[in-house]
Amino acid sequence: MTAGLQRKVDELQRQILAIKKKLSPAALSGTVTAAPHAVTHEEGGSDEIDITLLGGFPGGATDFLREDGTFQPVSGGSGITELTSDVTAGPGTGSQAATIANNAVTDAKLRDSAANSVIGRSANSSGDPADIASSTDGQVLRRAAGVVGWGAVDLADPDAVTGVLPLANVAARSGVIGIQIGDGAAVITTGVKRFVRITFACTLTGWTLLSNDAAATAGAIKIDVWKDVYANYPPDNSDSITNGHEPEIVATNNRAEDTNIADWTSVAVAAGDVIGFNVDSVTALTAALLEITTTVP
Repeated sequence: MTAGLQRKVDELQRQILAIKKKLSPAALSGTVTAAPHAVTHEEGGSDEIDITLLGGFPGGATDFLREDGTFQPVSGGSGITELTSDVTAGPGTGSQAATIANNAVTDAKLRDSAANSVIGRSANSSGDPADIASSTDGQVLRRAAGVVGWGAVDLADPDAVTGVLPLANVAARSGVIGIQIGDGAAVITTGVKRFVRITFACTLTGWTLLSNDAAATAGAIKIDVWKDVYANYPPDNSDSITNGHEPEIVATNNRAEDTNIADWTSVAVAAGDVIGFNVDSVTALTAALLEITTTVP
């Protein structure tokens, strides 16, 4: 029998003795039989234990009820005293601070993120991170009005765009180099008609030639194209780049075009080059418009 149970029995015996003293001798005649001792003792049972009577009650934060019915602190044991690997703590007993090793948390251990998002903080203040999600293709992550988010770059903002964007990074653009020849009254004469200096690099890709008086008169005209660097200005017939494929309206028409001039000697124009236009032959036309198409890288 445990010490706690023994104290319980002793207390019952004292109570029985006190009752005997109060009863008359006649009432005490005969034999007093004690009730059977319960096999188990539990709160609310037929033979419950008053826990407040147990030794060491109420104990402390680290005391536990032992098999012998007393409250005692835990000592010894084979519990965990140290954590190792990615999370470390101890060694030592009692409370120990745990530490996560640098670079130990993998992507799989992070929380799930929203679709098409990055983890960060959009507000201009310290605090918990959150998903910064993008909903539109082509957007970039940038700061605008003090908030980090997805959107377009404001090209008018000097803080958003710096330096010079190389032309190679810009989509090719188309353009036209053109001249008007004749006054629409007198028939055009042969010879050099005009020089044009090109201030940007480009590639010649094709040409269109139109009879350009009010009646769009039918006739014939052939115009040669010359090109040379500015230092050699003016270009002449030796600088022809058409390779025998001059822009030409064949009699008796009022228009002509060629959208592929890869058969010309040279189609690359450097910034600063000078182009000259020479009428080789003409019939009936009083005005003509020549447009040479270009691409600008």
